[in-house]
Amino acid sequence: MTVCMWSHEGQISKSQISKSDRPVGYKVSGMPDGREAHIFISQNASDRWQIEDDASGQRSGDFESAEDALASLQADVDRRQ
Repeated sequence: MTVCMWSHEGQISKSQISKSDRPVGYKVSGMPDGREAHIFISQNASDRWQIEDDASGQRSGDFESAEDALASLQADVDRRQ
């Protein structure tokens, strides 16, 4: 899986990230069966993260960090294989 950060400036590559950029989301691609997902700041709390399934548009989860959300998504992919 690959992850691309979104900041308030839009989609940027890892080489363009500065210390002042605060990510608002990540696009997760390279998942099996053409699945894609995003990891976004929670709609309910600015210090929590959720996973959005691109197929359904539904958000789920309540994670302390984007890394925790990505680990959960990876575990889900691993279970399905």
